[in-house]
Amino acid sequence: AAIMYGDEHVRNAAAEELHEIDAGATKQALFSAAVGDFEPSLRSAAATSLHHLDTENAFQAFLRAATWNRDKGIRQAAAEAMHTIDGERARRIFADALRQSRTWKVRRRSADALAHIGGQEALEALQYAIEHDKSQEVKRAASEAHAAASSALEPGD
Repeated sequence: AAIMYGDEHVRNAAAEELHEIDAGATKQALFSAAVGDFEPSLRSAAATSLHHLDTENAFQAFLRAATWNRDKGIRQAAAEAMHTIDGERARRIFADALRQSRTWKVRRRSADALAHIGGQEALEALQYAIEHDKSQEVKRAASEAHAAASSALEPGD
């Protein structure tokens, strides 16, 4: 309950320690915090703790949330959680989805995720979508994501 209530410091401490307890309710609380808390530091701590419990299932749950949840904030938090767990894998999955998914919503949401994850591979996938995607909605999202990822790209990235 501490992860869901109380001040930011209590929630952060709970998120960091919950990986010591392997229970379904713990995983659900961590997942909820990782995608739903308003504090970025808590989302990151919860994602890291969930990663310690069950990396593959955590990654897959975040992938589903990042591509299928209706709430844009949850999709962004899930993409960030995937990046916390394994940034290269997250970047590769979203880049592939942007290039290959048959569903325009998945492609658009992959573009949004790549804006937050960034990196050279993300920029290349976004540029490909801008130039080749058939959906104007995806092209627009890719263009906005490319601008955001470009501005966040640090020298040497």
